[in-house]
Amino acid sequence: RRLRAGIEAGDAAREDGPRLNPTAGLVLVALLTTVAYLVSRPISEGVAEHAGAPSPAGTAGPAAFAVPVGIAMVLIGFLLLVGRRRAMSQLVGFLVLDNGIATVAFLTAAGVPFAVELGISSDVLLVVLILAVLSRRIHAQVGSTTLDSMTELRD
Repeated sequence: RRLRAGIEAGDAAREDGPRLNPTAGLVLVALLTTVAYLVSRPISEGVAEHAGAPSPAGTAGPAAFAVPVGIAMVLIGFLLLVGRRRAMSQLVGFLVLDNGIATVAFLTAAGVPFAVELGISSDVLLVVLILAVLSRRIHAQVGSTTLDSMTELRD
């Protein structure tokens, strides 16, 4: 709800022009996903062996197949952070990045203790609230949340 309220309070519903055009963005996401699957193969095999499943890819458990998805989420979150101009879009990228990190941590550590998970979730909630307040203040001061219009410091 807060994200939607922040977007509605903004000056436009969509970005004027992302740094990447949609076609290049989709190709880059496909490449990042492929890289995630290639890089995470040793991690996936380690998770499969830890779970007691044989190492070949056809017989590994579902957790072993989800590790590349988590790493792909981390990479796509970085792409959203770098490839978007508006603060709200970058906030969405941060949330995707955080979900990817949580997914990889949960799958590779064979579960995360509840206290650690609660602490991480409260940190993320705090960051989201701070970024929402900051983006509203930026919009009130500058008149836009586009980071390109903020090229110089002023009082």
